[in-house]
Amino acid sequence: MRPFMLILFSLLSISSAVKLADTQFTLSANPQQGFKLLTWLTLAPEFLKDARLVVAEFACNVNKDGTLRFRHLNMPQYVWGDTEDEKAVAQQVLSKTRLKVGAVTASCDSGKLVVQVTPPGNLATIFPNLPLDAAVVEIQRNLDISPDVTFGAGGLRVMRVPFPFTLKGGVLSTPETASGLAMGVTQLGVLKPLANGTQAMPVSIEPALPYTLHVIAGKSYNLTVSGSQLTGWVNDKP
Repeated sequence: MRPFMLILFSLLSISSAVKLADTQFTLSANPQQGFKLLTWLTLAPEFLKDARLVVAEFACNVNKDGTLRFRHLNMPQYVWGDTEDEKAVAQQVLSKTRLKVGAVTASCDSGKLVVQVTPPGNLATIFPNLPLDAAVVEIQRNLDISPDVTFGAGGLRVMRVPFPFTLKGGVLSTPETASGLAMGVTQLGVLKPLANGTQAMPVSIEPALPYTLHVIAGKSYNLTVSGSQLTGWVNDKP
């Protein structure tokens, strides 16, 4: 699996003692946890500490407001932040049940993950489709990031299969036929198929209005795109 949602920020203060050298984001989902946002924080070197990695996972489970936990591994090729680093990060980025890192804010609404770019901007600048190097892919695999669904500005990966979406002239299309899956889009309450396992069918939409992508693979993975906001949730039906 190669989730590909990345962004680099200029140096940001986390606390008086901790600064960020790099931030990346991964948006994924699975049937048990729903959608979750992972924030990869590379902390800048400081006195007595080298650059180190902290991975913060913000998940939206059903009937929960959102939970934050830190992920780390015993992988000697990486320097991981300690509990003091994690505490400093949590104090800065988490306010009650809202996560905020730079221009990105994540919150939960009845089990749905809401990711907002503020001030309003292009989601492609937050989740551009950039390949991850082998080292980051290895970390993600060892962190057991779900291969079910991952999201990038240009498309989805479902069960490790890429489904790149293109939107030209108000037409949403994918070259994939989604073998064994079903894909669709809803706008203004009308659900239209994008792929049914044997063929792909372009769909006309109004880009200025919100629309929801659906990927049905046992469960229905739903992602609403509305300007600079994404809302993701998992349920039984689209």
